[in-house]
Parts: sequence; C-alpha cells; structure tokens
Amino acid sequence: MKGIFFINNFYQTTALEKTYQSLVSAIEGRGATLKICGQLPEKPDTDFVLFWDKDTILAGRLEQQGIKVFNSAKAIETCDDKARTWLALS
Repeated sequence: MKGIFFINNFYQTTALEKTYQSLVSAIEGRGATLKICGQLPEKPDTDFVLFWDKDTILAGRLEQQGIKVFNSAKAIETCDDKARTWLALS
C-alpha cells in the first residue's frame, strides 16, 4: 500500500519536520510507503493521502477521484470553524 503525506509547503519548522519523519517511519513500519509532498500531481497514483493542510477544495477533489483521504474535506471544514466544531461535538 502506498500513500502520500500532503503537507503545507509554506509552513515548515524543524519540529514539524521531525513529526513528519516520525509519521513516515510509523507507516513504513507497517509495510506501507508514505511520500511527503507539498504539491500533488493532477491524478496521484496512490492508495491514500494523509492530508495535513486546510485546502478543503483539494481534499474534496482527491475524494472525488476515489482516493481515501485522512483528514477529509468535511473534517477539515468542521475543525476549522469553532461553531461547526461545537455543533459536531454537541
């Protein structure tokens, strides 16, 4: 199984890089591959995307292509709005 770890290219820190590498190691330790990307190809050849960005449109496009997206467009939208988060949790 192969995946893409989609990150925000414009927000990089040493601490985030360590977190990224830790997640890659954990996934690879379970027999999958995970490639860190800040820009996705038009039609990615992947089984899943670990999505760490707030671009709900891109996440939605990936879902429409049949790709399993962890941190779905709906989840990002809900978590990015305090009122929606409160409603979802109540």
